[in-house]
Amino acid sequence: MANFIRMQLNKGKVDGVQIFPEDVITKSHQSLVKHSMFGFEQEYGWGWFIRDVFGQRLLEHRGGYAGASTYVSFMPEQKIGLVVLSNQDKWGGDLAYALEELVYAIALDKSEDEINDIIDKYESYATESAKKFYENKSNLAPVSLATLDEQYVGLFVHDTLGKIEVSQQKDGSFHLKWGNLESALLKGSAPHTLNVEFVPSNIEEIVFSYATNQRRYLQYRDYWFTKSK
Repeated sequence: MANFIRMQLNKGKVDGVQIFPEDVITKSHQSLVKHSMFGFEQEYGWGWFIRDVFGQRLLEHRGGYAGASTYVSFMPEQKIGLVVLSNQDKWGGDLAYALEELVYAIALDKSEDEINDIIDKYESYATESAKKFYENKSNLAPVSLATLDEQYVGLFVHDTLGKIEVSQQKDGSFHLKWGNLESALLKGSAPHTLNVEFVPSNIEEIVFSYATNQRRYLQYRDYWFTKSK
């Protein structure tokens, strides 16, 4: 990731080797539209959000997935950049903003008083953000494993989305597997409705049903899978 930033700061080069064409990097740093995001007035180019920090032009992008958050930024004119990788997706992004202001303040030789003010501001901000996360997590309703009718055990097929397999495990629990996604089947809030947890802390509904032709179906979101005979 550090080499990626070096490449951005050196017009596509790393250690003297041209990794990407210079004109591509130059164009990617240009603004295309203006907009507001996360409370900041900023601009957007080829994948980079552009705004001012301490009066300097900053290019950044962030992202993540369950259990991880990422942040990358750099100041082209100052030849400095920052990468923050966190194994926390709920408040890792908040931490990146705190580190962003602090690290760039230090790199730009801001006064000790200004740096201490930033530390005080974001220390309380990050603490409060983490506190809210753990409070919400502790308030989540406990989930229970579902007991399933054997008629819904088997293979369910969709013409374009592949196959979902519902099976009973050695410990008696029922699991749903769809490609690389897998989850225990959890009790739902209505008859024939169960829950899955493909993404940690993200509970989604699965509905089992049958038609007048006695065919069995599994519904996930707006997609219907038909049970194989």
